[in-house]
Amino acid sequence: MLLPTVGKNNISLTAATIEAYKKLARDLADKKIETIILVSPLGIIHDNCFTLNVEPIFNCNFEIFGDLSTKFEVAGDVELAHELKKALDTKYSLQLSSINPLDYGSGVPMFFIKQTLPKVKIVPIYPANDQLTNLFAFGQSLKHEIEISSKKIAVIASGSLSQCLSKLSPAGYSPKARAWDKKIIKAIEQKQNRLILEQDESIRQEVKEAGLNSLSALLGCFDNIDHQTKLLSYEYPFGVGLLVFEFLV
Repeated sequence: MLLPTVGKNNISLTAATIEAYKKLARDLADKKIETIILVSPLGIIHDNCFTLNVEPIFNCNFEIFGDLSTKFEVAGDVELAHELKKALDTKYSLQLSSINPLDYGSGVPMFFIKQTLPKVKIVPIYPANDQLTNLFAFGQSLKHEIEISSKKIAVIASGSLSQCLSKLSPAGYSPKARAWDKKIIKAIEQKQNRLILEQDESIRQEVKEAGLNSLSALLGCFDNIDHQTKLLSYEYPFGVGLLVFEFLV
């Protein structure tokens, strides 16, 4: 719904999120980011196994949403993907796959970022269906590889918060959803990682969140690093929590 060709007459309802994406893209360009690691919950997900999507060129389209016109390509950082596989494979179950076109959880952020960073490369990672603490630990290991790399690397965690925020929600309505989203946002702002990582599975199921797996890996990437968190936008025009946060180092 963030894409003009999909959202159409409703595109103004997501104006805050779109502007946040554009600001994020400008900030990435200012830092001269060369590669983005994309952690998305919408690729191939396995129990207790992480997946690195490796392709020299990723095709991005949104035909599953009836959009036949929006098409673009993003280069894959094959070198970094293999370096990560070699370094992390001793600690985690990690597989390489070649999945094209790119999942839309990765494709939507890149729609905005590619306009500002046309030569940026990506490494899509699909987190294991595992405990949040284990995903956090994976992020900690990923952080080490990013720190020793000679490349300028950013990490983006894709997903959404509750999908039950209103009666318009495609997943139904939960009276606990709004309070839950606020709790997660506050925890990110105050860097209360434990509050996020200890979320009970029953409440996650009730509010039908689709972002904590990716977020937990991202939080691990910033563990013990002096950083700022900046809320760029939060809205839920379609009953789904759309949150854009920026972590600044």
